[in-house]
Amino acid sequence: MLQNFNSDDAVSVEDCVRRAVAGMSAESRLETALEVVGIGLEQEERTQQVVAETWALILREEWWNVRYNSLAEFIERCGISETVKELVGGRMRTERLKRSFEQSVSARWGAGLREILGEELMPRQPSKAFLEAINILSKQVGDVDEALELLRGARDDRLQVRQANNDERLRLGDVKAAIKNAEARPPKRSQITASHSQITAIDEEPDSQITAIEEEPDSQITAIEEESSESELVVRQGSRRRTIVESESEEERFRRRRDGLVTVEMRGWHGRPEGFWKGLKEKI
Repeated sequence: MLQNFNSDDAVSVEDCVRRAVAGMSAESRLETALEVVGIGLEQEERTQQVVAETWALILREEWWNVRYNSLAEFIERCGISETVKELVGGRMRTERLKRSFEQSVSARWGAGLREILGEELMPRQPSKAFLEAINILSKQVGDVDEALELLRGARDDRLQVRQANNDERLRLGDVKAAIKNAEARPPKRSQITASHSQITAIDEEPDSQITAIEEEPDSQITAIEEESSESELVVRQGSRRRTIVESESEEERFRRRRDGLVTVEMRGWHGRPEGFWKGLKEKI
């Protein structure tokens, strides 16, 4: 279908794509359109590589000096330097993104991608789209052996199709097929068990939080409240209440001074004699 795209043609790209997918099912239409996008991305990356390396050769070997007196004159008058600069910048961004994908895959599968796939499956020049698809597969399938099984199965299915590309190394379409097959697989028992463990952990979490609150040190006092009895105060700490009575020992009073109890406004205690407040202050 890409062969029919011509920038000078009166037919737009959209019209060409619509003609190609006419009569297809919704699923086939999507797969075809995504395949066109993938092929286009790989061709763009290959074009970037050809332009960047050819331009570097012209500069390195000074092929420009047959027509221009200086490099500056060549850059200024060749008519394509700005376009080449933009394309070379795009290639540099592409290479950074490819390295990022490979690092993510290696972190999940525990080894370098070339080491994992080996000469049997690793493309000679993996494209950005290929590495992005592998990165997605590594997120879906954490077990590297299972992932290799899916990739080999997709590759073998392609090789059995007539007129299909007979390259035994992985292609972008193989990885996309592996992703699709991974999504269709039922979850393993280990995954179900792991999910159950997570649910159990969540169910048990509130109790541990309550225990943590109950074990907070006495120095973290949050409020002092009035109680109905005139001779006692209730200290509220988290979810607990502790009563301070007038008959407590000197040792207990010293401990509360050391722990740094804070004075909080106490409502409903007005009209007490001055001696009462003085005694209360000594207790606290």
